Amino acid sequence: MKLEITIDLQGGDAEAIRDVLRPLIPELARQLRDSGISAQLTAATPTPLPTRTPKAKQWMSTSEVAEYMGCSVLTVLRLLRTKQMIGYQSGPKASWRINRDDVELYIRGEKPNKRRRR
Repeated sequence: MKLEITIDLQGGDAEAIRDVLRPLIPELARQLRDSGISAQLTAATPTPLPTRTPKAKQWMSTSEVAEYMGCSVLTVLRLLRTKQMIGYQSGPKASWRINRDDVELYIRGEKPNKRRRR
């Protein structure tokens, strides 16, 4: 009988996960041998994980929008207050959150039709 264990590492830091699992495998083989089960450890070549391109943040702060647009934070706040750009606040003095798509609409000169669902 042959028992093969495959661990598919999805997400997270693959190297950190391998570093945690690597010392456990010889211990598992030793415990199997101690219990009278013939165990042989073979190392498989790990398949490289697909590289993912970092996704741009969907929600931005006023300072991130200002840097993205090349203007000041006060300009972004004025655009939000005059409803030329759509943004959200969780309270009256809370920081603003602006969706990247709404920033793109403003840059292209288009006006958003309605408020975006969070």
